[in-house]
Amino acid sequence: MDIFLIEAWEIWKLRNAIIFDGERCTHQIWLRRLRGQILLQSGRFTEDKRVLFLQWLETIS
Repeated sequence: MDIFLIEAWEIWKLRNAIIFDGERCTHQIWLRRLRGQILLQSGRFTEDKRVLFLQWLETIS
């Protein structure tokens, strides 16, 4: 559920950037921002779960 919320939040922020700042947004920009936000949130995990989570994150392209 947390991942879904982070994804939705990043989409919302990109939408606002398009509307209010006139930025061009791409899938790659969204994915880069998503990865950064997920890495920040991964600090909440225990070390063993964090390792597995980061391995999963590397498979996202």
